[in-house]
Amino acid sequence: MKRRIHRIDEEIIESVGRQSRAGIKGKQELDRSRTAVSELFARIKAIRQKADESERMVQEICSDIQDLDFAKRNLTATTVALKRLHDIVTGLEKIRAFAEKKQYKEAGNDLVGVMDLLSKFQQYNTVEKIQELNRKLDLLKTDLKKMVFFEFNYLGNPLEISEQTLAILTNACFIIDALGADIRREFISFFSTNQLGAYLREFKDGSEQAQLASVDKRYVWLRQYLKSYDQVFSKVFPPGWRVNEMITEEFCFQTREKLVEIMEATKSSLDVGALKKALMRTLGFERDLILFFSKQQMPTSRKHHRLPPRTTMDSSGMEDEEEDIDLTDIKIPPEMLRFRGMVSVGFDAYMYLYTENQARLMEEVFTTLMKEEKWIVEEDARNKILQSATDLIYYFDQRRTKMRNLNQNQAFFDLFRLFQQYLGKYADALKAKLATGVALTNASLNDEKTWCLIVNTAEYCSNMSRLIEETIQKEISEKFRQQIKLQSEMDRFQEVIAAAVNTLIKYLESRMASAFTEMKAVNWDTLESIGDVSRYVTTIGALLNEKVPLYRAWIDPSFFGYFCDSFLGWFIPKYQAAIYECKKVSESGAEQLIVDSTQLKLTLERLPVLGKAQNEHAQDRYLKRVRREMEDVEKLVKLLLTPIESLVDTYKSLFPETHSEAGIAKVMQLKGLPYAVQEQTLQTYGSKQNSVVMVGIREKKDSILPDLDIDASAAATKIRQFFKLE
Repeated sequence: MKRRIHRIDEEIIESVGRQSRAGIKGKQELDRSRTAVSELFARIKAIRQKADESERMVQEICSDIQDLDFAKRNLTATTVALKRLHDIVTGLEKIRAFAEKKQYKEAGNDLVGVMDLLSKFQQYNTVEKIQELNRKLDLLKTDLKKMVFFEFNYLGNPLEISEQTLAILTNACFIIDALGADIRREFISFFSTNQLGAYLREFKDGSEQAQLASVDKRYVWLRQYLKSYDQVFSKVFPPGWRVNEMITEEFCFQTREKLVEIMEATKSSLDVGALKKALMRTLGFERDLILFFSKQQMPTSRKHHRLPPRTTMDSSGMEDEEEDIDLTDIKIPPEMLRFRGMVSVGFDAYMYLYTENQARLMEEVFTTLMKEEKWIVEEDARNKILQSATDLIYYFDQRRTKMRNLNQNQAFFDLFRLFQQYLGKYADALKAKLATGVALTNASLNDEKTWCLIVNTAEYCSNMSRLIEETIQKEISEKFRQQIKLQSEMDRFQEVIAAAVNTLIKYLESRMASAFTEMKAVNWDTLESIGDVSRYVTTIGALLNEKVPLYRAWIDPSFFGYFCDSFLGWFIPKYQAAIYECKKVSESGAEQLIVDSTQLKLTLERLPVLGKAQNEHAQDRYLKRVRREMEDVEKLVKLLLTPIESLVDTYKSLFPETHSEAGIAKVMQLKGLPYAVQEQTLQTYGSKQNSVVMVGIREKKDSILPDLDIDASAAATKIRQFFKLE
C-alpha cells in the first residue's frame, strides 16, 4: 500500500511539472503571435499610404485633361449658337426675299427651319438679341399671313384662274402650314366666307330665289360650286385640310339662318305643303353630303369617282319624297354624321304647323273610318278584325314613317301624342258599340259576331300599341324616349276586351233567364222520384251548344279561353245562387239537383270544346277549376240530403275553414226546417243571437249573385293574370 501511495505521489509531481512547463511555452507562443500581428498592421498602413499618393498623382494628371474638355465643349456650343444665330438672321432675310418674289414654297420651308432654330434659344428669351429676333420673326409671320390672305382674296370665278396663279396659291399653302394650326383654321374660315360671298349675293333677301319654295336652288348652287372646287381647289389645298367640308359647313350654317328668317317672317301664311317639301329636300341634301364626303374619305381604290353630291331633284324638277340613299357599301365615318340636321334643325321650331295639319287630317281620317265601318267581316276572313282597326294602324304607320324621315324631335313627339289620342278614341268607339241593358234582348246574330270581333280588334290594337311604342322609342331623339309610353292605351283596350266578353256573358245570361226562372218555379219539395235531367238543364245545354261554337269560331283562340274562364266565374255562382232561391227542397228534390248539377258539370267541362269530337278535351287547368268550383255546389246538395241530427257535424266537415252560422242558417232555410228547429240547431252550433243571423240572411240573400259589371281599372289586371295561368 505504501508503495502504491508513493507511486501516485510521483505521478502527481510529474504531472504538475509538465503543466508548468506547458504554460511557459504557451506564453512564449502568444508573444510571438502579437509581434507578427503588429508587423502585419504596419505593412498595411504602408500600402495604404502608397495608394493615397498614387490617387493624388492621377487626380493631378486628370484635372488638366478635364479643363481642356470643358474648354472644347464651350467653344463648340458657342460656335453652334453663333452659326444658328447667323442662319436665323439670314433665314429671315431669305424668307422675306422669297415672299416678295411670291416663291411661297421656299419661304414656307425656310420659315419652318427658322422657327425650329429660334425655338432652341427659348431659354435665352431674356437676352436682348434673342428678343429682337423674336420680334422680327413675329413681324415677318404677320406680313406673310397678310400676303397669303391677299392672294386668296380676289380670285373671282374659280374656273377662270390661270395655271400660274394656281401654282402660286398651291405654294402659298406651305406658308399657311408653317404658320401653325390656328392660322390654318383662321385661313379656312376666311376662305369659306370669301367663297360664299357669291352665294349670298345671288340669294340676297327679297329675291325670288331666296324664297322657301326655291330652297332646292340653294343646294344646286352648292353642287355646282363643289364641282368647280373639285376641278380647281382640290389641287391647291392639301387633302388633310378638308377645305371643301369647311366651306360646306359654312354654307349650311348660313343657309339655315336665312331659312329661319324666311319662315319666321312668313309663319302666319306659311303653306304646310311648301314647308314639308322644303324640309324633304333639305333632308335629302344632308344625306347627299354624308354620302359624298364619306366617299372622299375612302381609300382611292374603293372610290367610284369624285362627284359632288346630287340633289333630291330629278330632270323634271320633282322630288321623290320617300327616296333613301343606299349606304350599304359605304362605311360612314362618325364625323360625317355631323351634316345630319345641320340645316334641317332650323325647321324644328316651325314643325308645329305640320303637326297641326296632321291633327286635322287624322280627325278626318278617323271620322271617315268610323262612318265606313260595317262592324262585321266575311265568314271566311283569315283575320277576324274590324277593317277600321287595320286601316287606322296602317295610317299611323304611314304617318310615323314620314315623320321619322322629317323630324325626330318635338314634331315626332307631337305626332306620337296624336297616336295616343286616337288610340284612346278608338277604344271608346269599340266600347260604345257594346250593347247594354234592354238592347241585349234584341241582339241579332251579327251583334254577337260584332262583340266577338271587338274582342279580337281590341287585342290587335293593344299589340299594335306596344309595337308602335317600341318602334318610336327607337326612332325618336333621346330626350323624348322616356316619354313614349302607351301602357294606358293598352290597358284601355284590355278593358274593352273584358267589357266585350262580359257583354257576351250578359247576353247568355239574358237567354238563360227563362231557364233559371223555370228552375226556381219547380216544386222541389213535392218531387216523388228522380228522373232524367230537368228541362232547365236541357235548355241551358242547348243554348251553350248553339252559342259557344259560334264564339269559338269568331274569337281569337288566345282570348276564347279567357271567355270560358269568365263564363265559368259567372255561371257557377249564378247556379248556386239559384239553388238558394229555390223554395223548400225535399230529399227527392236534392237527389234531382245532384243529377242536374252533374250534367251541368259535364257541360261546363266540355265548354271549350263544345261542337268538337268527343275525344277532344279542355285543358287540365280549366277542368281542375270546374271541378274545384262545382265542388261547393255538390257539397250544398249533399247537405240538403243530410238528416237534421248530423247537419252541424256534416256542415263543419264539408266546410272546415269557411263554416259560419250564416252558412248553416241558409242551408236550413233551403231545407224548409221549422223556425224552432233552426233556432235549436243554431244554438247547438253555438249561437245565442240566431234571430239577428236570420234577419241578416234575409237582408243579404241576393249578395251571393255574381257581379258582371267589372270595374274597368281592374280589367287589364284580370286578363294579365289569366294569361299568366295559361
